[in-house]
Amino acid sequence: MPTDLNNLYSKVRQASVFANGKLTDWWTTYFIVSEGDDRSVSNTKGIYGGHFDTDNRQYTWQNDFAFAAQQKLQAGYEHLDQSLSSDTFAAPNRRVDSGFLGYTGRFGGSQIQANVRRDQYSDFGGANSYYLGYGFDITNHWKATASYSDVFRAPSFDDLYFPFSGNPSIKPERSHSIEAALQYSLSALGVMRVSAFQTRYSNLIDYEQVTPGIYLAENVGRAKVQGLEGSWSGHVGKTDICASLTHAAESRRYRQQRGPRAALRIARGESQHRGLARGRRVDRERREQRQQRQAWRL
Repeated sequence: MPTDLNNLYSKVRQASVFANGKLTDWWTTYFIVSEGDDRSVSNTKGIYGGHFDTDNRQYTWQNDFAFAAQQKLQAGYEHLDQSLSSDTFAAPNRRVDSGFLGYTGRFGGSQIQANVRRDQYSDFGGANSYYLGYGFDITNHWKATASYSDVFRAPSFDDLYFPFSGNPSIKPERSHSIEAALQYSLSALGVMRVSAFQTRYSNLIDYEQVTPGIYLAENVGRAKVQGLEGSWSGHVGKTDICASLTHAAESRRYRQQRGPRAALRIARGESQHRGLARGRRVDRERREQRQQRQAWRL
């Protein structure tokens, strides 16, 4: 029978403005400013337990260069400022400077996409990420694609410091993903896509149950996620609609011995169930991969 009642109240806001335009017939530029904040307050048995406030401000400048027919080069820069205010934890502000370069090209029925990105963190150093994709038009409606990506992800402030579940000692994670997909598109039906994917992680950031009902952010030594995904996107009247269903299985192997658990805390609500937390992580990663494909598509 539980003796404590822990409550967490959160309010999240986000806003962005952008401007874009053609500087020449072959050069298009985009500038985006976005800002977001997260305000959280916790209490135990009705007694104030502390606040946890994060602020994010990001600037993005992207340039598209159509240097030849069906050939495009993208180059840009991003700057991110993150800060944390809490009466429970103290954390340094984070600054991230990023540069990215990408190429997309079509040669007959073949499409090629290659991206590289460099992120420089004030607290975790620098790392490179890569993406390579290939697509082939089987017919006017059918298309096959394959891709490989190598991604670096630094722990978020939530992973590091969030009340009850953060762990300041976790390390950045690295992942390598491959994907193969078959796509069918028709103006009357929209775009239907079936894909198979596999992602291998080192130092995977996940929320692990250490005793019944108690979870903590941790690095898993190595992990592998394999799965299938079906998706559809189309129009109903003037409304854009998309839907997807993902089935994934995960295996993991601990490389390092777990450290002492002298200061364990009850995890936040979204991680109360390990399977739910893992499912949300896979869903987030698949969503990010879909956004990346859309962002660089010809």
